[in-house]
Amino acid sequence: MTYLHGLEVIINPMMDDQPRMTPSAEFRRLMTPEMVDDLEAWMLKRFGIENRFYVIEGRQLVCGPKGMAQVHAAQGGKR
Repeated sequence: MTYLHGLEVIINPMMDDQPRMTPSAEFRRLMTPEMVDDLEAWMLKRFGIENRFYVIEGRQLVCGPKGMAQVHAAQGGKR
């Protein structure tokens, strides 16, 4: 088990490379599938992607491998 500042670290690759912005489910229902695809492509180009982090109940940190690499780089490469 890996810990970071007292938090148990859970690595989940699905946390990496997430779109920063996507249309809501309500908005999707108002649009055709083609319009949703076009809007998602525009949002991805405009806003890009991010590596997400979640802290669960102050005990666990969930992030992807790329996100964990960002943490290590911010700490000067310390593990």
